[in-house]
Amino acid sequence: MPSGGDDEQQFEEAVKPALESLLADLQKTTEVLRQGKHGKGRQQQKEDESAALLDLKKLRNSPRQRNQSPAAVANLRNGGSEELQPRRDPMLEGDKLGIHTIPKGDCASCNQAVIGPVVIALGKMWHPEHFCCAHCGDSIENRNFFERQGKSYCESDYHDLFSPRCSYCNGPIKERCVTALGGKNFHVEHFVCAECGKTFGDGGFHEKSNLAYCRDCFYRTYAPKCQSCKQPITHKFIMALNTHWHPECFCCQECGQPFHCVSLFDHSGRLLCEMCLHTRVGSICARCRLPISGRCVSAMSQKFHPEHFTCSYCTGQLDKHTFKESAGRPFCLRCYQTADDYFAGRCPMAVDIYDEIELDDH
Repeated sequence: MPSGGDDEQQFEEAVKPALESLLADLQKTTEVLRQGKHGKGRQQQKEDESAALLDLKKLRNSPRQRNQSPAAVANLRNGGSEELQPRRDPMLEGDKLGIHTIPKGDCASCNQAVIGPVVIALGKMWHPEHFCCAHCGDSIENRNFFERQGKSYCESDYHDLFSPRCSYCNGPIKERCVTALGGKNFHVEHFVCAECGKTFGDGGFHEKSNLAYCRDCFYRTYAPKCQSCKQPITHKFIMALNTHWHPECFCCQECGQPFHCVSLFDHSGRLLCEMCLHTRVGSICARCRLPISGRCVSAMSQKFHPEHFTCSYCTGQLDKHTFKESAGRPFCLRCYQTADDYFAGRCPMAVDIYDEIELDDH
């Protein structure tokens, strides 16, 4: 692009012949006037000289003539006229309004002087129409823009080209970004539970197989289940019989008594306390109603601790010898014979009943 100095030189070369010719004519006219050949008065002579000098001055100083061709200049000198095309000159227009404008600097895009409105960005000056997006070329004079490596981009192109992509929708992330699951990026509204689709609250999230789950869904899907209530275990638990238990669920499955107070027994896959176990298997002493954990006496279709199998009259301990039963109660032979009339009166068949003691080991 030619510089201002080259334009000035071309203009001078174009008008130089016309100026020289005009000066020569002016000198001749002046000489003739001096000799009085035309009979003009002194006043008329001065007016002619002034008019000629004024035309010359206008020709040399008029900015409009700087871009005229030599032929146009010669035509003007000979009294002709050329139709001038209108040109926008901000400085002249400002002068007409009384505003004297000077160039603010050169445009970073076209390297021409910036006169009038100016955009200052990226440490440079621009014509408003030349401050454009480096990708799409649209003007960003009155729009938000982003800078990258010394170039300006409109908001849309910048996000499309450089913003991180959401792993859920693959769209550019323009505002807040969530980075999780091994460096993946998400829109805040797209970082949700893989099971229920809800956003994560204050409880955060749990990761499994490179997926994010809310607390409830994670425990419901992956946490061990309590053997008793079948609900997920989220905090402390007890391991027993190769299964998991809530501490509050680790109790007798018959009476509900916690096992931290009593012993536990496994009966056909069910955890029972000692009392419930013996009740279920029928090893409760008929006298004291406590479990029989050692030797026991089986008599009258019941079981007794050996020390609790006694005569119902004298409370003497019965042993492996014979005993008498009356009305579901055991008696030793001596007490039974002493009270023979009493028992015979109540039960005529009692005198003929003899049972033997059976001793079982448990």
